[in-house]
Amino acid sequence: MKKVQTVLPLRNYPVHFEIRKKGDRVIPIEINPLRFAGAGTTDLGYHAYGMNMYEHYFLGTKPDSNRIMEEMDDNIYSFFLAEVPLEINLEDVERINHIGLQNEFEHILEYRQLPFQNDRSMAIIFYRSEDLNKNTKLLHLDLFPFLTIKELALI
Repeated sequence: MKKVQTVLPLRNYPVHFEIRKKGDRVIPIEINPLRFAGAGTTDLGYHAYGMNMYEHYFLGTKPDSNRIMEEMDDNIYSFFLAEVPLEINLEDVERINHIGLQNEFEHILEYRQLPFQNDRSMAIIFYRSEDLNKNTKLLHLDLFPFLTIKELALI
């Protein structure tokens, strides 16, 4: 980070910083100021409470916690990161059935379709449910049925 700071002399500035370790070398692979918590998890505050944490940070403001608590409902607001299962080779996946995956959720607040070929992540889903039972079921959701696997060419 000290070497990066010679190019980007930032102080007290929030960024998502990813590295990859290769042998004894540490290589920065991503420096992103728009990803406070990675994979968009910060946006859960927007969906659950209507607050934009990025805006508060850059404007130096604070959310009105008392108003937020008064206006809160009893729903559970959640974040789900769908990934291609590790036992499946990414090159073998032809397509993802996003409509079918969406049908697994009670009330989707936002569905972000992702290019799974890069890192297995195929969707980020923000959703609302009435209780934690749905979350418990989703923890064990088999994502294989939402994948179309390419047919092998037989010679």
